[in-house]
Amino acid sequence: MTVIPKTIPSPATPKAKRQPNPSSKRRKLEVTPIIVKHAASEETPSIEPIQIKLPQPKKKSGKVLYLSIAQRKAKLKVIFQSQHEMLSELLPSHDQYISEILDQEQPPASMVCPRCQSTEGLFRCKDCFFKSLLCWDCCHMVHREVPFHSIEKWTGYFFQSTSLYEEGFTLYLGHGGELCPKSCIQEGRDGVTPNKAMGEETLLESGHHDTRKHLVVVDISGVHQLRIGWCQCKDAPKADIQLLRSQLFPATIINPSTAFTFRLLSYFHIDSVECKTSALSFFSKL
Repeated sequence: MTVIPKTIPSPATPKAKRQPNPSSKRRKLEVTPIIVKHAASEETPSIEPIQIKLPQPKKKSGKVLYLSIAQRKAKLKVIFQSQHEMLSELLPSHDQYISEILDQEQPPASMVCPRCQSTEGLFRCKDCFFKSLLCWDCCHMVHREVPFHSIEKWTGYFFQSTSLYEEGFTLYLGHGGELCPKSCIQEGRDGVTPNKAMGEETLLESGHHDTRKHLVVVDISGVHQLRIGWCQCKDAPKADIQLLRSQLFPATIINPSTAFTFRLLSYFHIDSVECKTSALSFFSKL
């Protein structure tokens, strides 16, 4: 029987402590103050004072002008005003402002049309910059280029809201706002009458006396209903192309009865991208 001797573990030797490396120590930044010495006496050190340049007072006609504290406060008050202070400045002119606004609801002393100087003016436009009274002919002539304005009519007592459509306005296409020379109608204040230059036989062959059509135009100013006079020349394009050339986008290609202005479509594109406005909300806003 063999006996295996047990191994006796040797006593653990203590680990040697790691001595710090003097080169690995973080070096401390040594800040040495800079002392400025005067050239006169090098023995006595002193700190040079900081020089601040102050703005010089304004001179006017050889005299120096200084602003007092009250004047400085008055200037700052004009620049930085609260909402209450701005509204309080309107109180002395409140009655005058109300009077000026109410005076615009009455006609001027002279009712003569300022354009023709011959007919009494009864119409004024709410969208035009100048609110002068115009006669029927001048009002229609002015609004050939801006047919989507809202007008008012003097009834003898007050200005009543009306529209160019109710006053017999017609928007002609293809001839710069003028009636097509090949059209079978001619327009006047009393209504639409056959064009005498075309002759009765031409009117009968055409099959109708009125080449106009009602068109609903949607613009930034609202929804308008207008009479449209199409171009009747032989080489005239189709109705949808005539509308496109007048910056009106037709809702349908064949027999369009509704159109949208280009500026309305551009405004809707910006509103839908920036404000995420839907088409129904945008139309309700109009």
